[in-house]
Amino acid sequence: MSRSIYKQIVSLLALVVIVLSLVKCSTDNADVSSLTLGITDAPVDEAEKIVIEFTGVELEKSTGEKHQIDFASHHDIDVLALHDGKKHHLLDQEAIAAGCYEAVHLKVNADPSTTHNSHYIHTSGAHYPLHLDKADEDKLRVAHHFCMGVGETKDFTMHFNLRESVHCDPVQQECAMKPVLSLVDNSLAGSISGEVHASLIDINNPACSGGNVVYVYKGHDVIPDDVHHDIHDHHDHTDAATSAHVKHDPDSGKYLYKAAFLHEGDYTVAFTCHAVDDHPETHETIDFSASANVSFVAGHEARHDFQ
Repeated sequence: MSRSIYKQIVSLLALVVIVLSLVKCSTDNADVSSLTLGITDAPVDEAEKIVIEFTGVELEKSTGEKHQIDFASHHDIDVLALHDGKKHHLLDQEAIAAGCYEAVHLKVNADPSTTHNSHYIHTSGAHYPLHLDKADEDKLRVAHHFCMGVGETKDFTMHFNLRESVHCDPVQQECAMKPVLSLVDNSLAGSISGEVHASLIDINNPACSGGNVVYVYKGHDVIPDDVHHDIHDHHDHTDAATSAHVKHDPDSGKYLYKAAFLHEGDYTVAFTCHAVDDHPETHETIDFSASANVSFVAGHEARHDFQ
């Protein structure tokens, strides 16, 4: 064999190795998609901070296979601070296998046998541990069917409804977390915002007991009601999809609210200045000053002012 032919064969073999390597890399990445997952909340009254320690995320595929994503360092998040359109990214363009998924499960550390993993702090400064019972762990799993195409990116927000999720016992000086969650595809989401007239706010209205909150219900013409989950109470009610605190804006002097990360559609909004009387364990009759119908499409913000 001539030297020139030998060199050609060696070069050809090297080229084949390179091509096969490229094919392998392409194959290895052929089934990869990208997932971003944020978390937001619907706040509660009479609390300064609610910290929850998130340890990871579990994705459940349609095949039953579970994909575990454990955080290298746990996320200690004050979820009470995530309102008015704010969110914290648990996953940021995480590479996951393409395919169809049936559920997203948040993994947290709230074991009653340990302390300072999650906690609840009242405005008086009292510090209560926040526990998650084993019986309630399944409530951190949100059933939501979605499919990820090859190379596709999806952006979701997990809505943590704290108003319905946190149950405190002042006698025992501890709080329990009974999670109420929903998952929103941000490409299909919008928001509702507006102003509440100063005369309706509790500091200006002696008839108010306290707590300026706008409740948001799915559908038009919903009769607004309190939040409660007493299984022994057969009172006919409709739970709010979310709620938003009304806050004073020092720049404009106005009282404003915003409910974000809502699926597009029809909603009823209702304002109350008696939100401190609303306890999720029991049914109360809450006085709502006014309610109205609003609608919006994805990517837009509906506006309603309470006058």
